[in-house]
Amino acid sequence: MNADPKSDNPFNVLFISPTETLKEKALLFLDHHFDGKIDFTYSLTLQEGIEVIENDKKQFDLVIFEHRTTSQSIVKVLTELCSKSAFIMITPDEAVQSSFQFKVTNFEFATLTNFDTSFNKGLKKIFPKASASGNDSDYINLNPDSLLAVAPLFADVFTKLGSGHFMRLFKKGDVFTKSELDYYKNKKGITHFYINKEEYNESIRAQTKKMAELAAQENVPSPEDAKKEVEKSLEIVRDLVSRAGFTAEAQAIAKSSVAVTLKIIGSKPRLATILTDLKKKDGNYITNHSLMLGQIACAMAYKVGWSSPATFFKLSIAAFIHDIALPNSPLAAVDSLANAKASRNFSEQELKLIQMHPIRAAEYTLKFNEIPPDVDQIVAQHHERPDGTGFPRGLGQKQISQLSALFIIAHELIDFSIHHPDVPIETYYEKNAELLNQGNFKKIIQALQLKTE
Repeated sequence: MNADPKSDNPFNVLFISPTETLKEKALLFLDHHFDGKIDFTYSLTLQEGIEVIENDKKQFDLVIFEHRTTSQSIVKVLTELCSKSAFIMITPDEAVQSSFQFKVTNFEFATLTNFDTSFNKGLKKIFPKASASGNDSDYINLNPDSLLAVAPLFADVFTKLGSGHFMRLFKKGDVFTKSELDYYKNKKGITHFYINKEEYNESIRAQTKKMAELAAQENVPSPEDAKKEVEKSLEIVRDLVSRAGFTAEAQAIAKSSVAVTLKIIGSKPRLATILTDLKKKDGNYITNHSLMLGQIACAMAYKVGWSSPATFFKLSIAAFIHDIALPNSPLAAVDSLANAKASRNFSEQELKLIQMHPIRAAEYTLKFNEIPPDVDQIVAQHHERPDGTGFPRGLGQKQISQLSALFIIAHELIDFSIHHPDVPIETYYEKNAELLNQGNFKKIIQALQLKTE
């Protein structure tokens, strides 16, 4: 966006209407809303306005136009030419508006019969002010990874134009995609996305209730739908933890989510089936990785003979929490500290985050009410290696617990499957047989028999 009420950059507006009184009213409202920092371009007709757009190199932030008929062709041309602009269409009355069903995020209506109220309402929907005092506390900054994991969006999503000023980018119910995230980051320079705090809090309450209801059911009616809800819950928990730590609210969602995950897994999970499903996955790395890790670890435990509900719960909750201290997917995708350093893609601060995230996540588990024994140990050791080359402590095979060893192998199986989707999983066992054929890793590898099933 061009406009920042705290800078000298004007807010570019194109106004298209032959009605002089509408222009004067709109100017008055815009001038007040954007603190006088607007660049106002005026055209009499839609055709003339389209010519201005085609000949003028500036990007209009807002296009306001009067249209008195139900004809849609010229309006479509206008919205396609300004695909990243916001629009307010002025119609004679609300009856005309029902004919227009454009899939444009920032498209609002105003009416000639009630112009002042309807125009202001549309303007404030697209460009809300945080509060009369300019306080930003009504909105919170949300991690883009969280938006990618939540489909459809549970609230309108905004970018910040300046202190107390926001512009809507997506409507509640839209689907936020990776390509759109890349566009706003790389083309528009927008890296921070905001939602209304009350809508955020309401979404947490709604998700907590939904997960508790799913967990209370004897069987999950739709495993795929349930998985999506667990994915959404994981992102909510990650965001809550980043803001306030592992609160009772975050714990409640985590417990319900793990209970639902265990219903999806069942009592006899098949490793080969889960690994096949893993290769079909895309989207947010942390979310998919964490949920699949729980399923793979439980399937391995079943094959080894550790199939008690308590063991499955430990592995699932460890998987849910293990990367919760990391802020984004690139950091979570690191397989070794040595490789991260060698890549030179990470700052010293990021390398420290990578190195210490198992310890930080383990500390979160200790704050978890009624957490089973061993979970903090599994989480703390999930990047260790039997030869002592892992992190954060560089433990050897004699210091790594049984469940941690199983969790480590499951963790590596996921990375292997992601990076080598067309290579049989037996190749991983063969490649690492010597390394893993020791300590608590030995029994697991022998039980897996160097094949999936």
